[in-house]
Amino acid sequence: MRSSGGKQKKIYYLLPLRWSLYYVMAPKEWQDFRNRVKKLDPNWDKCSCPKRCKTNSLDERWEYDNSRHIKRFVKAKFICSGCHWLKTPPWRIDTWLRVAAGKLLPPAKPPHIIDCLGWTEAQVEKLREKDMKQHLRESQEMDNIQKEVEAGEAEILPWIVDLSAMKQYGYSEQEIATHEDRMKR
Repeated sequence: MRSSGGKQKKIYYLLPLRWSLYYVMAPKEWQDFRNRVKKLDPNWDKCSCPKRCKTNSLDERWEYDNSRHIKRFVKAKFICSGCHWLKTPPWRIDTWLRVAAGKLLPPAKPPHIIDCLGWTEAQVEKLREKDMKQHLRESQEMDNIQKEVEAGEAEILPWIVDLSAMKQYGYSEQEIATHEDRMKR
């Protein structure tokens, strides 16, 4: 809590959903990053899923220090789009919302989560229900936080981002600092 003229403000540390390297790199930089990751992994083109599907998505691995509000980049790895969808809650929620709004047709064949990963329809439905409950809860929480901020009762502070592990891909200290700075915006 911070004091503001004798009044205590609540402090909320928020982590934007689109806070990843993909969103702060220019297309050419993102392609360069992908190439650097490929260079270090001779089997980059095969996912680790049971059917060893062809990869096309670069998955960023992060660690989260909730007590200190630090998001730390660990590494990147190519995975197939089906596995990337499963690992990415915002992408899943977007899918569920688009299906519910009739903006996305059901897939012509069983989705990766069933066909390759062996989930049942019931397990997928349970995941959908969990995701949608979380989405509703977080949306309501964000609305409440926004009202508190507008009323001067709260302040939003960003998490700290640590990209030092980009060294493993040949990035300099200056390049890393530049990307960290972009993530603060």
